[in-house]
Amino acid sequence: MYKQSMAAEAYCYGLRRRQADIGELTIDYYWYANPGKPTLVLLHGFSADKSIWLRFARQLRRHYQLLIPDLPGHGETPFAADANHSMPRQAERLALFLATLHLPQVHLIGNSMGGFLATVFASRYPAQVLSLALQDPAGLSSATPSQLEQQVRQGLNPFLQLDFADFRRFYALSMARPPYIPQLMLKGIACRYQQQRALLAAIFADFFDSRLTAAELAQIKVPVLLCWGEADQLIDISAVALWQQQLPQLQLQVFEGIGHLPMLEIPKQSATVYRHFLQRC
Repeated sequence: MYKQSMAAEAYCYGLRRRQADIGELTIDYYWYANPGKPTLVLLHGFSADKSIWLRFARQLRRHYQLLIPDLPGHGETPFAADANHSMPRQAERLALFLATLHLPQVHLIGNSMGGFLATVFASRYPAQVLSLALQDPAGLSSATPSQLEQQVRQGLNPFLQLDFADFRRFYALSMARPPYIPQLMLKGIACRYQQQRALLAAIFADFFDSRLTAAELAQIKVPVLLCWGEADQLIDISAVALWQQQLPQLQLQVFEGIGHLPMLEIPKQSATVYRHFLQRC
């Protein structure tokens, strides 16, 4: 029911599901065609999928083309047990994906792990990136450990759930203002987490302890927007200071009372901030 409702919502917004073979695997994605307009690439975070951007993307259709992929091992894009899911390797796959779709230059926006990936891509493929927008990105340390970090260091990874009670605790960590989802659908999402526990553990191990370097960040010359939910419990807002230190050109927007997923908690407001940023690029 959840998958069908997300597919129906995407269709109502004009987003069409497609697939692209990049050799190593086939990437599933949503595409909104708007010929002659700049292309926005929206990258979701760890354990999420392309549907997390739907209501945010809805606000941007008038002036942009939209590309929203399921990253490898997420959503409808398959997981390979022997694949490397580090951010540099994921950036290589993203480059192949964009080349396959004949998109030489794009605007990138990413949340959490997707923000980490977007930053690595912008560093390694600077000629292909017109701007970089980050929502609560991973990739740099925070002065204050988040609830997620504290639990992981104690050997209790909230992403790796065994039952619905585990999922409810994780859900409360991920958002301060979650959108309404019926209980039955929440149980379905929880079942998906439980079924994917092993593959999520493998992907998590490939990127969680890695960090961006000053040399990588120095390669980024394009305009940067950094948005952060003040109540984020997965990546503490104290990380903002380090992002500002490493990327002095960035523009900062803090959303009071919002958690780790601004695009889902306040899609219209966060999309408006992003649209204004793009208009100044």
